[in-house]
Amino acid sequence: MISIKEPERGIKAPQIIGEAIYNALHAGQSFSLWKSPGVNEKHLIICQSAIEVKEYQLEEGQQGFAFAPFLSDQKKYIFPPEIHYHFLNENLVEGPANINPENKVHADFKISKEIKFHYPLHRPASHKNIDFISLVKNGIEEIKNGTVEKLVPSRYKEIEIQGVDILHLFESLCTLHPDTLVSLVSSPQTGTWMGASPELLVSVTNQNKFKTIALAGTQPYTEKENVRSVAWTQKEIEEQALVCRYIINCFKKIRLREYEEHGPRTVIAGNVMHLKTEYEVDMLATNFPQLGSVMLKLLHPT
Repeated sequence: MISIKEPERGIKAPQIIGEAIYNALHAGQSFSLWKSPGVNEKHLIICQSAIEVKEYQLEEGQQGFAFAPFLSDQKKYIFPPEIHYHFLNENLVEGPANINPENKVHADFKISKEIKFHYPLHRPASHKNIDFISLVKNGIEEIKNGTVEKLVPSRYKEIEIQGVDILHLFESLCTLHPDTLVSLVSSPQTGTWMGASPELLVSVTNQNKFKTIALAGTQPYTEKENVRSVAWTQKEIEEQALVCRYIINCFKKIRLREYEEHGPRTVIAGNVMHLKTEYEVDMLATNFPQLGSVMLKLLHPT
């Protein structure tokens, strides 16, 4: 059971988060803010800087917010919990509550010269230098030739924004995507990132249960649509099965045969739907205490 401790004078999460981040940025510090999927639970870590790590070891008490690029050979970081705030239902459960309730200065987090978010030292090549249509055509040829089964080409667009309240945008993502991990991080090493993801890569519970999911196949979702009656095409079913086979092949690589598989079933993520299959392993029964870290290395990137 969690004992909820109200901060003095009834100060709620938004003001504590706003002032803590404001002070951290003006001190040149780093922060990571995230909301857990499916519950109104938020965490905020304030630290001097993100720390580079070679690998993430889930079983060795390595705590913090992990940040890794898509390519596994690039630098990985962790935000250590030098100062940790834990909120449940907008109430402070853990962390300092020394916030002045009369201070309204930091309530507005619009991008401006006053709010100095961190920016990356190295930026990707401009999308203008990439012939995206040729990239897609080449990808189709590689699939036809049997080199790969699936490709996801991507590009980015660079725009200038003004007058956007970053913390308000974060709260909007939390409201729109309640079953996803919503995060906002900023450090000199990583730059500033915000996102919402429904995909669980790896989970290890206190009960020694390992979990991961296969989430693929996409179609639009309309409000009040009955997900139990959704029809999926063969293409989408095969696309999701491809991820399932990848996970099972990872199990085979480490000679793991005892696992539970549930799905696929239809799930909603914002304004789209996906097919989802869940995998669970009892690490005690299989005598595999390092399974979390081993599978994390095998699955990233899925």
